Amino acid sequence: QGAGFKVKILGADGEVAADLGSNLAVSSDATSIISLNGLDAGAYSVVVEADAPVTSSVRMVRGADPKQSSDTAWAASTMPLAGTQVAPISANGTGEFSIAAPTADASVEAVVVDKDGKLSKPTKLTVKTGQSMVFKPKDVSAEAQAVIFSSDANAYIGQLIFGSDRSLAWAAMPPANAGRDGIVVNVGGG
Repeated sequence: QGAGFKVKILGADGEVAADLGSNLAVSSDATSIISLNGLDAGAYSVVVEADAPVTSSVRMVRGADPKQSSDTAWAASTMPLAGTQVAPISANGTGEFSIAAPTADASVEAVVVDKDGKLSKPTKLTVKTGQSMVFKPKDVSAEAQAVIFSSDANAYIGQLIFGSDRSLAWAAMPPANAGRDGIVVNVGGG
């Protein structure tokens, strides 16, 4: 059995008009590709709603001129952040966070942590239903290293990482630490 689905594109001003087809469907154990090439350059959140479980992702491209360097990255689907979590900012590039509220207004508090561990004043972010926004921690502190996000259960957050030479990456927001005291931080090393 397959799934019927629809795709919505959310921008800063709400749902973006895009001709993505109607009566979209995918068979079980199959892949369906929907082209987003008609969208203007910019930051968007893509919402996939289906009548059966599906997995979705978006291929992002940075740099469209074939005479210049370009990069692609895959953004996987994410769960809403319900609670508090820390998101480190990539040391190589500029981390920006895409925040979407596909089904209900979202209230998010962002506290930026700088390289000395100093916490900024909380930044209150409100995303209206059907909208998406970009939060830039380096606008709060040029030496931002991480962001502590606190949110209701309506915000979907992912990090876009822009590096030099048009490099591009995406990182999912770790799940909130529901039912725990403190914040769990996993540190990797070689």
